[in-house]
Amino acid sequence: MTNFRVGVDIGGTFTDHLWYDERTGEMSVIKIPTTPGDLSECFIQGIQRMAKQLEAKSPHIPYVAHGTTVCSNALLERKGAMLGFISTRGFRDILEIGRQVEPDQFDFTVDRAEPLVPRYLRKEVDERIAIDGTVINPLSEAECRNVARELIEEGVNAIGVCFLFSFINNSHEIRAKAIIEEEFKLAGIEGFVSVSSGIAAEFREFERASTVAVAAYLAPVLQGYIKKLEHDLTMMFPSTSKLYIMESAGGLVGAGTAINNAHTTTESGPAAGVVAAAELGRLLGRSNLVSFDMGGTTAKASLMEDASPRLAFEFEVGTEQHGAFTTRSRGYPVRTAMIDLVECSAGGGSISWVDSAGVLKVGPQSAGAIPGPASYGRGGKLPTVTDAQVVLGKISPDQALGGEVLIDPVNAKVAIVAEIANKLGMTAFQAAQGIVEVANAQMEGILRVVSVQRGFDPRDFTLVAFGGAGPLHANDLADALGIQEVVIPRFPGLFSAQGLCQAQVSNEFVRTQVTRWNAGNLEGMLGAFKTLEDRAVTWLNSEGISNDVRMITRSMDIRYVGQNWELTVDLDQYPETEVELEEARLKFIRLHQQMYAHSSDTDPLEVVSFRIHAYAKSPKLKVRKIRKGSEDSSKSCIGVREVYFKKVDGSLACSIYDRVKLLGSNVIDGPAVIEQLDATTVINPGYVGRVDDYGNIYITPSRKS
Repeated sequence: MTNFRVGVDIGGTFTDHLWYDERTGEMSVIKIPTTPGDLSECFIQGIQRMAKQLEAKSPHIPYVAHGTTVCSNALLERKGAMLGFISTRGFRDILEIGRQVEPDQFDFTVDRAEPLVPRYLRKEVDERIAIDGTVINPLSEAECRNVARELIEEGVNAIGVCFLFSFINNSHEIRAKAIIEEEFKLAGIEGFVSVSSGIAAEFREFERASTVAVAAYLAPVLQGYIKKLEHDLTMMFPSTSKLYIMESAGGLVGAGTAINNAHTTTESGPAAGVVAAAELGRLLGRSNLVSFDMGGTTAKASLMEDASPRLAFEFEVGTEQHGAFTTRSRGYPVRTAMIDLVECSAGGGSISWVDSAGVLKVGPQSAGAIPGPASYGRGGKLPTVTDAQVVLGKISPDQALGGEVLIDPVNAKVAIVAEIANKLGMTAFQAAQGIVEVANAQMEGILRVVSVQRGFDPRDFTLVAFGGAGPLHANDLADALGIQEVVIPRFPGLFSAQGLCQAQVSNEFVRTQVTRWNAGNLEGMLGAFKTLEDRAVTWLNSEGISNDVRMITRSMDIRYVGQNWELTVDLDQYPETEVELEEARLKFIRLHQQMYAHSSDTDPLEVVSFRIHAYAKSPKLKVRKIRKGSEDSSKSCIGVREVYFKKVDGSLACSIYDRVKLLGSNVIDGPAVIEQLDATTVINPGYVGRVDDYGNIYITPSRKS
């Protein structure tokens, strides 16, 4: 019986399925339209169709790894749970007061996000724990029970609890959770309770409160979705043992862990793409990478050194553009580990429009899967980035996108002329090129955020471009940023699904315990790590991870005494001696210098939080090589088409290639368009593409240019 690893990534427009045969290394892929009304439908449909395509009536599927948009959609559409919130007396309004940090100090018109919990559903109880963990006032259990009943009577089906200093002593929160669960049970309601010490045992009261509110708000939605998937999977394939969900930090967790930590899944799909880019970088011997993922709704960027994803530990969710520290105060802060990526609302389905000042805009609204771009012929009337690429000739009118969607170039042109060209006095080509340039400007912006604004020169990195629309724009973006090498993976439109099959089961554990940096505190530091390691082992046991594949790494959040923010320093080993402690100190100083261009070798340090990363080592995917050829790629050329390029301000006769027919060592001179089931790749004039042994395409400046 054949073992398959299955990855399913649901995007705004298409859902990607990739099955990896562990015996042969063969990857089988399909793309189907996403079903916005019920996301489980496109998940199950794709698995049924793939099983039929492979003629696998009873395939053995040890697990299905899933990148989901359920939680991010619930936040954007405000369709989460009916949520209640219980705090220490006097801190009822912490979710509304927030941090008073503005994204633009000169913009007084910025609207803050409305709290997920209206004031009448925010309750207080008598209890108080001091900063050292001692109990000042015991929890009033009677009051806790009363406010729980009040919230249940108001119709809430989820409650978040956040008490002061519970990250030091969580006894009050644990007891409150038990009381609330009793009241839900007495009321005959399957309610959900989340406590801050269980999901964000860190200081900074507002961020901790916001995190528990987001987690509780999303949990019932994710729970219902996962239960349906597990039921349908079991009915189809009884041998399928487990459903794993991708977390924003790039690791897979079981269904129970995902539900209890629903806030960690908001960047589920994008994280999988970064994991795949890192694995590809290691395979190709490229250590400095910028991943660029452009799908139907958004574009995402992330930077890696040593082919390892960078982690951030605070980000905002619930906004059209979000990521690590990009839109402070417009969304909901979440304290959890996530891959450091930045996202913008520029995808293939992003709608283009002209504002009241006559300025051309792209996004944030998206045509989505239904009705989709005008060129899809499903009733869409508004022009999108995809429609612009159709008008420019870069997307073939004869190609079925994803093997499913036939392109109508007339509809694309009509939409662009009516909504853009006529309003701005342009030709259809000029308007289409303008749409692409505006989208490119947004995407260039996020690429600069993850590189230049983080202190890196993008010219020192290789751009790995993927997503259904990424390879269309990658050459333009590399040209703008001075990047000399672009890599297009073999299946760029299904790359995140591939990342799901490559990801490891993993989880993050953190505890705030502010500790001065000196040898006398070594024992306390080791004790903090030991507490976290015990939690990690308990979790590994719950996931059924065998001892022989368990791995644990450690890190500390360190800052100079007096600073407000800290930097996370990875440790090679426990700091058990003064020598090892000194090595960690020097590592922090180097990191501080890189991030802020200054550091001090004499100022005192302190540890703020201790972190453990627990994971299970899994076998690498055996990436198969393609057939070897020569530099001559003429046999894969399937025609010539007029394509508009800004560089020449006109159309050029452009060779069109079938990617499936390309062989290793083939060379393609630009301008060229390479078509395949899941994506279209454009090579601009003055550039050349080379195919490697694994079917990846390298785009570099041509020596002739």
